[in-house]
Amino acid sequence: MPTADLTAAFPVLAQTAYLNAGTCGPVSTASLEAISQVLRAGAADGRGLPYYEELGATAAELREAWARLLGAPSSEVALTAGASDGMARTLAMMGWSPGDEVVTTDEEHPGLLGPLGALARREGVVVRTAPWDAVARAVGPATKLIAVSHVSWLRGAVIDLAPLAATGLPVLLDGAQSAGAMAVDLAALRQQGVVAYAAAGQKWTCGPVGTGALWIDELWAPDRGIGVWPTYEGLQDPASGLDAMPWPQARRFDAPSISLEAHAGMLAALTVLEHHGWAAVHAEGVARAARAAEALREAGARVLDRGPSTLVTWSVDDVDDVIARAYAAGVVIRGFPGLPYVRASIGAWTTDEHVDRLVAVAAAS
Repeated sequence: MPTADLTAAFPVLAQTAYLNAGTCGPVSTASLEAISQVLRAGAADGRGLPYYEELGATAAELREAWARLLGAPSSEVALTAGASDGMARTLAMMGWSPGDEVVTTDEEHPGLLGPLGALARREGVVVRTAPWDAVARAVGPATKLIAVSHVSWLRGAVIDLAPLAATGLPVLLDGAQSAGAMAVDLAALRQQGVVAYAAAGQKWTCGPVGTGALWIDELWAPDRGIGVWPTYEGLQDPASGLDAMPWPQARRFDAPSISLEAHAGMLAALTVLEHHGWAAVHAEGVARAARAAEALREAGARVLDRGPSTLVTWSVDDVDDVIARAYAAGVVIRGFPGLPYVRASIGAWTTDEHVDRLVAVAAAS
C-alpha cells in the first residue's frame, strides 16, 4: 500500500505531523464532503421524509461496513455513539446484585472507569483493579465479568486474553485503541471468552466524534435488551406504542438519534480505509509504530513497554513544554492528566518525515 496515497486522503497531513489518532483520527476529504453534502441538502430542502429514508439506508450500509472491519455478521453489530457508549450499554444489559464483582486493570480509560464507578454506586457491585498482566489472578468466586482494554491507552500494551479465557468468565473488551488500528478477529476473540467488543468511530477509523460500534455475542445475550431502553430506531414497530418490541438483532442496542451527518461521515471514513485494504492499513500502522518507538529510543527517549499496537508513549520531565514545542514544530501529540508521559499515535498514513519531526522534538526534550 503506497503510504503517500493514503496520506493524501487527509488534508491535515499535508502540513502537520498529526499523531493523535488515539484521541481523534485525521478527517478525510471524503468524510468532509459526505457531511457537507448532507448539511447542504438539509439547508436547501429541509429534513423531511427523504432525510429519514436516507438515514435508514446509510445506517444499514454503515452497519455492514463495521461488520466487514470486525469480521462479524452485521446482525451482531450495533451503531453507537462511541466505545464508552458501547461499554455502558453492555454493562446495562446485565442483571446485577449487590456484591457481584467486575475485574479490570489499573490502566483503563475513564470511558470504562466511569460506567464501572456508576455501577458500583448504583448496584453495589464491587470493582476489583489488578495490574495489566495479573487480571486473571484477581478473579474470585463473586466475579461476574472481566472488563478490560484490548490495547492500553497509556502505553500501547496488548492484553493477553489466554489467562482470561481460562477463567471461563465473560469478557467485555474496550476496543477503542484496536478497532481500525490493528487486526481484530472476533471469531478468535469469541473463543477467548469475549462477549462484547466496543469500538470508537472517531479514533483509528477517522470518523466523526459521537460514532462507534458494539459487537455483541448473541449466544451470550439473546434476551438482554431491556436494560438498554430502546427508543425509536431500536424498535421493530414504533407505532405499536407500549407494545413495541426491540429488534431481535444487535441493532436493538443502537444509540438513539445519531444524525445522518454523523453516519455519512463515518461511512465515508471507513470506505477510504477499506479502499486501501484493512490488512495493509493494520500491518503498516503497527510496523510504523514499532519503527517510531525504536527511533525514539535511539534518540534517548524513555519509551514505555508496549506491544504490537499503534501507540508509542515515553516519559518526560515537563509534559506541557514538550507538547508546546511539538505543536510549534507542527507535531500533534498528547499527554495524560497528572502523569509524566506523552503519547504519539502512529497510523498507516504516518510518513517517515512525520516520524523524523517527532524524533527531533523528543531528542530536544
